[in-house]
Amino acid sequence: IFTRPRGARVFIDERLVGETPFAGTIDVGRHKLLLEHKDYPWHREDLDVKEGKPVQRELTLTRPIRSGRVELVIASMVFAGAAGPLLVASILGPCPANTSCFANSGTGLLVYILSAGAGIGAGFLGSFLSTRDGIKVGYSSLMIGSAVWGTSLATGLSLGLDIKTNFVYGIAIAGSAIGMTAGFLIARKLDISAGDAALVNSGGGWGTATGVMLAQSIFRNPSGSQFGWFMLGGTAAGLVTGSLLSWKLELSRGRVGLIDVGGLAGTGLGFALGYVIGVNSQSEDNIQTGARYALGGMALGLLAGAVMTRKYKGDLPPVEALLRRSPEGRWAFGLPALTVEPATTSPGVNAPRFSLTLAKGSW
Repeated sequence: IFTRPRGARVFIDERLVGETPFAGTIDVGRHKLLLEHKDYPWHREDLDVKEGKPVQRELTLTRPIRSGRVELVIASMVFAGAAGPLLVASILGPCPANTSCFANSGTGLLVYILSAGAGIGAGFLGSFLSTRDGIKVGYSSLMIGSAVWGTSLATGLSLGLDIKTNFVYGIAIAGSAIGMTAGFLIARKLDISAGDAALVNSGGGWGTATGVMLAQSIFRNPSGSQFGWFMLGGTAAGLVTGSLLSWKLELSRGRVGLIDVGGLAGTGLGFALGYVIGVNSQSEDNIQTGARYALGGMALGLLAGAVMTRKYKGDLPPVEALLRRSPEGRWAFGLPALTVEPATTSPGVNAPRFSLTLAKGSW
């Protein structure tokens, strides 16, 4: 029995007899073969051994294609669960100030709760039953992202046009449904990969963030209309940029995630620095200054993440250090290694010592 890769444990009639490549003698008759490899699904088959006729098997073990069904089902439940109450609010409309209405009553609260539960159930059934045979991760990722960007585009347009709040809810729900449908059709037409979907989603996310922070940076107290137009433009520009990058580049989903981590870190540090500067300055608004510095930090964080992960290959970063530098001067992100070892304190008491490796390499 030969397998690729080697090293699969061979069981004959539930008895371990060796590892592949395996050769041995067994009794004539029917037997159950089980090949067990730690990195691959088990292989089972029935063997019919006849006298004087050797049995030979050459098998290539394969990993099953990862399905995005779970993430799609969860996202559908979240979207539909939020869409139910929003749809009810869109139908009922806003309550006049200082008055009681159905939406603020106990019955209205019960309707909101029931609509959320109905939405969650509908989202589960619709996504679960429609993906019985599984769904590619690229398809599910783009569908989820498209629902988010559809909501963002619709909300930005509604705010920019100063549409009434209850109508904004309904338009946002319609944008989410149109976006998810468009995402599925595009993914199916182009057979989009998980990495390409991640690039498009990342572009849309950072475009939306850029639009919102840019509005806050320019206007001290931006109106809803100003926020809406900047959100709409930023999301659209981000989606176009992400689509062009996915067309020209081939990045893994893991690397895109690490680049996003760099962007988040840069945005957070930039906003914190700008906020502190704004608080200590009498002529500047702390939120506005924080937004300006956050834009710069976001750009630097994304750039640093892209540069540091240019050698990234696997689906998960290596468990060595948070930041690594090779002798050739290459930088890379990773997972910090956590070690536990016994140590003796100064009074002579034994205690565990925890070590977390944050940086490693040649400096």
